[in-house]
Amino acid sequence: MIAPALGRLTAADFDRTKDFIAVGEQGAQAHQARLAALGHPAAQYAQWRQARKVPEPPPVVLDFVAFEGTELTNPARFANQMQSRPGELFDPAAAARDVRALAATGDYVRVDYHLAHTQDGHGLVLDMEDKHWGPNYLRVGLDLSTDFSGRSAFNIKLSHNRHWLTANGTEWRNRVQIGETPQLFSEIYHPLTRTMGTTNDWFVAGHVLGERRLQTLFDAQGIESSEWRRSSGRVGLDLGQPWGSFGEFRLGLLLQGGHNSPLLLGANFNGQAKSDNWREAGLRLRAVVDQLDFANFPQSGYRLEGEAVLGRRTTEQSSRMARLEGQATLAWTRGAHTLNLHGVVKAADAQSDNLVGPYTLGGFQQLSGYRPGQVAGNALLLGRLGWYMRVAQPPIFARALFVGASAELGQAWASRRDMKLSGLRGGGSFYLGADTGIGPMYLGLTWAPDGEPGLALFIGRP
Repeated sequence: MIAPALGRLTAADFDRTKDFIAVGEQGAQAHQARLAALGHPAAQYAQWRQARKVPEPPPVVLDFVAFEGTELTNPARFANQMQSRPGELFDPAAAARDVRALAATGDYVRVDYHLAHTQDGHGLVLDMEDKHWGPNYLRVGLDLSTDFSGRSAFNIKLSHNRHWLTANGTEWRNRVQIGETPQLFSEIYHPLTRTMGTTNDWFVAGHVLGERRLQTLFDAQGIESSEWRRSSGRVGLDLGQPWGSFGEFRLGLLLQGGHNSPLLLGANFNGQAKSDNWREAGLRLRAVVDQLDFANFPQSGYRLEGEAVLGRRTTEQSSRMARLEGQATLAWTRGAHTLNLHGVVKAADAQSDNLVGPYTLGGFQQLSGYRPGQVAGNALLLGRLGWYMRVAQPPIFARALFVGASAELGQAWASRRDMKLSGLRGGGSFYLGADTGIGPMYLGLTWAPDGEPGLALFIGRP
């Protein structure tokens, strides 16, 4: 401690600052001189440190990689995708990446590792703890919307995933929706191999989907002309392969059909005022590439999704059928601001029934300011530029809070030959968002030049 003698200087001598500094410098120099007299020469000190240097541990070759602590899952399924493997040198960075990969599966509350020395040699032991609420996972969603004109709608969504039905990693995925659009979906996803690899991890997946919705049709002036009840169902069986953390592709058979019945017909309706049935059978190819850093409110990365269906359609007569659909999302962040660019293009060779077509737009961020399904056809374009910024310290239930806005352009046409950029409609939204444990949440205002202002509350993806 440096405590120079201040003599007659006191805390009241504000005008003698230079004297205080001079006394302090003299004391520091005297203290440094006393310390130098007690020190060792630099060479002798370096020799002392070298003598006490702890040697680097010899490299460890892993004889085994083991998994401990789990009773519900089979983490050995991921062994071939891990960077730490028997016969290779132990690398702490690789072990840390393997820990993060296991944690990202969503089945564990904790994943750690340590080196073990047993009679079998030196090994890496990955220790994990199963989630106490697994292997069944539930998620709840909610959609509420109103356009301030007396029209309101809601949907309540309940999702259930059952992981690890078998040691291969079989999953049972279910979704139930009640409200404006009742829906029931169920899928069994079964990997064909017990151990994941880079090229041999094939899977089969079978799914069923049933849906009922009210479809309102509009005339060329945007006036409601009729209301229909559309009931549809789908059954599919796919063979596919995941591409690790890159994405997946599927090839399978698809059977679907439906029934349309009129509920209200206005004087301005000029279509066929009768019920009809339709069926489709075809071959489906689907591919997804997903490199977004977050599923909800991504900060960077991209996602590409494409699907093609070829087959036959039967209404009053049988004909060939083809559909092509594609989506792309790109997100990038600069400072506190994130831009999200999203595009959708869909086209069918002919409508599947006597309504306006299978594709619809409208609702929050799907052409905001228009009612869900208000814009419909056999071909569709949608472009959306979104901006959001992380704000405030999130509450305990959310990863982050956001304020954001979107500008959208879109349109649907009766035929893909009619598609053109000159007829696009515009819409936009402003919202508060939160990324929570049950999914994203949105509270937003919507508006469109040719639509109506509205309010939307979403729990789940729009």
